Amino acid sequence: MAKKFERVFVIVLDSLGVGAMADSEKFGDVGVDTLGHISESVERFEIPNLQKLGLATARWLANDVSAFLCCTVVNLWLALPFMIMIMDGALQAVDHSCYESAILDGANWFQRAYFITIPAIRPIIAPSVLITV
Repeated sequence: MAKKFERVFVIVLDSLGVGAMADSEKFGDVGVDTLGHISESVERFEIPNLQKLGLATARWLANDVSAFLCCTVVNLWLALPFMIMIMDGALQAVDHSCYESAILDGANWFQRAYFITIPAIRPIIAPSVLITV
């Protein structure tokens, strides 16, 4: 039997910490401190997991290094699952009889990777890398 929910809360944090936008004054979000503005407007605003890590008041986009790291983490978070799925499909599509023939011919693992795997997955990987970048 399916569990029934009495209430469902959806919290949308659109562009959390991205920075000041052209309409930031209109929405009361001047500056880059989105969590700070939320905590000022909400009476009892707590982020227990970030507070335990000491990250609740961090200014992520305050300097170049932390902004670069934040962008890198977000890019990896978005791109990595896509690339893993594409790579998995590409590797599964390589015909195993080619590997068996190469083993019988005396090819080592590097030769099998260089002469069979990479040429076989290149048509699949190249477009996905361009899409991800």
